[in-house]
Amino acid sequence: MGPHDWKKALYEPKPTGDLFGDESDMRTADPTRMAEWVKECLQTIFAGVHGPKILHQRRKGGKSGPPLYALFLLISNPEAKALGLAKRFATSVLRV
Repeated sequence: MGPHDWKKALYEPKPTGDLFGDESDMRTADPTRMAEWVKECLQTIFAGVHGPKILHQRRKGGKSGPPLYALFLLISNPEAKALGLAKRFATSVLRV
């Protein structure tokens, strides 16, 4: 993703180690926070970022399961007309 602070942004040290000396970090960010962090990173690169549209796994009966993907619309053209057009597109297609 580019920045090297992903671990600091999404993980925290375990409060205590385990019996075997494992002092690895544990993820504290939920999928929504992870998608927000990715959006923040993308906004440093692209002129416009819309989303995320989170796609969930479908379970029997049509119930929503765990998140699988986060879709973003990335716009590289900084012109106001291009950003406006992309925003209308994102709103109608992604329902963001």
